[in-house]
Amino acid sequence: MIVNGIFAGHRLAAKLRDDPGGHLSRLFLGYIDFPDTGVRAQAASGLGLTRSGIAVEALAQSLRGDSEPLVRTAAAFALGEIGSLAGISALKAAQKDPSIEVVGVAEGSLRKIQRAQKP
Repeated sequence: MIVNGIFAGHRLAAKLRDDPGGHLSRLFLGYIDFPDTGVRAQAASGLGLTRSGIAVEALAQSLRGDSEPLVRTAAAFALGEIGSLAGISALKAAQKDPSIEVVGVAEGSLRKIQRAQKP
């Protein structure tokens, strides 16, 4: 049931690419530490799709400390989608991650944030 709910929320976030009321963001934040890897990854990715600034710290923590590369990759993606400067230190640290996927997505997200800052 939870997996279906997160999947549905992720589909909505992908379609809307916004969350003005913060409802989807709060849904995803509630599952960022869930025991199931897939649920955590969907929650992290969904937070990026909503571009929720309130999620930056939780995503940075996931990127720094989650045991699963899938979740760290999703967190790196999400930080790039949100584009907050507050996510840069976690993304820079992720450039030393043992997972090549995490490193690649972190580097791409850093470039995306840096490009957005240029006039």
